[in-house]
Amino acid sequence: MHVTHQKGEIAQLKVQLRAAEKGVVLSRPLVESRYDFILDDGRRLERVQVKYAGGKSPHSAGSVKVNLKSWEGRRLRRRYCASEVDALLVYVPQLDEVLRFEAELFCERASFTVRLEPAKNGQTKSILNARDFIW
Repeated sequence: MHVTHQKGEIAQLKVQLRAAEKGVVLSRPLVESRYDFILDDGRRLERVQVKYAGGKSPHSAGSVKVNLKSWEGRRLRRRYCASEVDALLVYVPQLDEVLRFEAELFCERASFTVRLEPAKNGQTKSILNARDFIW
């Protein structure tokens, strides 16, 4: 079992690999900031935060919870907002995929849940299907 810091490092390495596969230039900020990388696809620059989502969502089989909490030591930081982060890149080890979410989906939220497989009750409305967000 990996500890939290190791999971974050794994997620960042997976994002770096995916960016290289896509031909996207990836840069790191030189100082501590609210985002992990800057992506340059040749048309625009984007600030992205990277997360690892491998835990099971309580009361929901076939999904993972994307936790958006950020800590400074023992103190909880404020939630992410669109003025600081343009996109969220989430590594999901169960799929071995990086998912991309735009700021309007995660802005000011503490977490959200992504379905890895269809809901057993057949629900499709208001569902974030992981396959729809593969980067």
